[in-house]
Amino acid sequence: MKLGVLQIIDGLSYLHNSAKILHGNLTPASIFVTTSRLWKIAGFSFAVAAKEPDCYPCYPWTKKLPPILQPDLDFLAPEYLAPNQQTVTSAADVFSLGVLICWIYAGGKRLIDAKNNLETHAIITGQLNEALNCISEELGSNLRESLGKVLSLDVEIKHFDDPALSALRQLDDISQVFDPSQKSHFLGQTLVSALGVIPENIWFSRVLPRFNEQLFDSHELFPALAKPLFFMLDHCESHNIHKLRTWMRKILDHTTQKARADSVEKMRRRFENLQHIYFRSHLTNEQ
Repeated sequence: MKLGVLQIIDGLSYLHNSAKILHGNLTPASIFVTTSRLWKIAGFSFAVAAKEPDCYPCYPWTKKLPPILQPDLDFLAPEYLAPNQQTVTSAADVFSLGVLICWIYAGGKRLIDAKNNLETHAIITGQLNEALNCISEELGSNLRESLGKVLSLDVEIKHFDDPALSALRQLDDISQVFDPSQKSHFLGQTLVSALGVIPENIWFSRVLPRFNEQLFDSHELFPALAKPLFFMLDHCESHNIHKLRTWMRKILDHTTQKARADSVEKMRRRFENLQHIYFRSHLTNEQ
């Protein structure tokens, strides 16, 4: 499930940051699973484009229209229902995402079950902490804490704080980081720490391809790159080991070449020192 949820979050991030689109109706019916077991976002009937950066037109839910012609009220953010609300931010989709994640982990049980009643929706959204506590065992402590922020009624603090997703986003943007020390710190520490909570499928469908695309010839980063690569080698299933073979050869070849170069440099320095000692000795004898 975590792999699928990460794919949904990743897709939603693309909609907001790249396509500049608000989905507007993120529900179980808008998620499709492909034959390759990839979770995809669909159902864009209520999607809207941004009018300004992170500002989307809002069409409030109303009793005057049949529910089938409107977004699913049980997955709709409370700000849609505020009086005279004309715009919303991407936080509205983030709220829907939180409700959807609860539905997934609770085995299809709705966190909000308003039965198309606006008053009931307002009552339940005012008691979401209590509702989350009812399914806290299914969510686990870390996810429960994250969802507490995602489902906040305060639009300003809605965000999904997931270390795996954060690490994957940083990896996507690593080519935009120009400081080698920052890259090394991310690869050797941040990414290695996150790999333990990133599903193995994503190691080989997302992490390794990024290494190939952006770091294949970055020899100065190979010492830092070796740490996540050896972590994957130590913890992956046996049938995935061959996928790391090319990188293992590159790392080991580079290490061997560097060791040889270091040895040659040391020999050169020793030879220069011997020459210096010889000339000093020769001058002393002449005096």
